[in-house]
Amino acid sequence: MKHPFQGMRVLVTQLQPQGGKWCEKIRASGGEAVYFPTIEIFPLVDTHAFHQALAALPHQARLIFISPQAVYLSMPHIKAYLPQLSNISIAAVGLGTANALREMGVSDILYPAQAWHSEGLLALPQFAHVTNQKIAVIRGEGGRELIDTVLSERGASILAVVAYRRVLPRQTVSLEDLFYDSGFDIMMAGSFESVKNIKVLAGQFIWKRVKNVPLIVTSQRIKTLAEALGFETVLVVDRADPEIVL
Repeated sequence: MKHPFQGMRVLVTQLQPQGGKWCEKIRASGGEAVYFPTIEIFPLVDTHAFHQALAALPHQARLIFISPQAVYLSMPHIKAYLPQLSNISIAAVGLGTANALREMGVSDILYPAQAWHSEGLLALPQFAHVTNQKIAVIRGEGGRELIDTVLSERGASILAVVAYRRVLPRQTVSLEDLFYDSGFDIMMAGSFESVKNIKVLAGQFIWKRVKNVPLIVTSQRIKTLAEALGFETVLVVDRADPEIVL
């Protein structure tokens, strides 16, 4: 039986560890995976507000982690408060974020079974009625604030915990070099910022080639924004799950 990615060259732009796991799956399915992250994560320059927010965590009813990076960058600091957080519900936007929490020793985690994104989390019945609940949302600087906004409209008191910042990565090999080498059959991206940076890193010389490569994204929202940027073929999966994508 032919493997799903047999003979295909795939550009993987997700951050580690997800990016590395995707590369393993693609290679096991007969394809050539090229790892080229289009976002780089850094700690905050000014951590004062971050530590102020952490001190308020014991007073929250729920903690919501927006991404695996939110887990990895915040949990080493949150661990100091864990004895005071035993009665607090912990939620994640998807399986990848939930798995990151499990790696950090958290076992009881609420997350969507199907749609692994903000809309999927907000659709859970546990977040339908949150009037007067105190909820901390742990995310990156400048990230999407849909969860904060919607839960606030539903009556919750939101504590924004900004744990990291995203920057355009400095690569030893350029995207232009990779495309002139062999090109790609498929590209994969896990966020709109990642998609946007593909275009930035492509530059004007190879953008005409890049925009024609089919792009796999994880939500209809990212698809709409990617198409507005000029990507010609955008495919959507509700879950960043290897079996679903394959």
